[in-house]
Amino acid sequence: MYPVFGSLIVMCIILFVIGTPLALLISLIFDGLTKLQTTNVSFLVGLIVGMLCVIDLGGPFNKVAWAFSFASFTQAFDGNTVVNASLLAPYTAFWAAGIGTGWTTALVSILCKKLLPKRNKRLAKFHELCHHWG
Repeated sequence: MYPVFGSLIVMCIILFVIGTPLALLISLIFDGLTKLQTTNVSFLVGLIVGMLCVIDLGGPFNKVAWAFSFASFTQAFDGNTVVNASLLAPYTAFWAAGIGTGWTTALVSILCKKLLPKRNKRLAKFHELCHHWG
């Protein structure tokens, strides 16, 4: 009985206490990016999407960035023809930020070992072994 009641309590907290404000924030971000995309400073959309992509690495902000980027990507096409190339920028920024984070982490672990804590140095050695044998 305790797991059932515990799950119900946690579910209610997530839905009503955390979920509602988070849904409002996500809606505001999505609407703001949509409006910003039509202005003269639309390059900021790519910057913001990239930051949202890496700020929580798979969390709700990452999901908003992906959803907005993918929606823009799909609107850029009419069939197989690109009708608005500027709508491809958010999707490109999303993937560049996501891939860039992994490459940056790998490069730092290899090139700047002296700056890393002891635990991360062990991970860098593991990475070198995997790279050597992979």
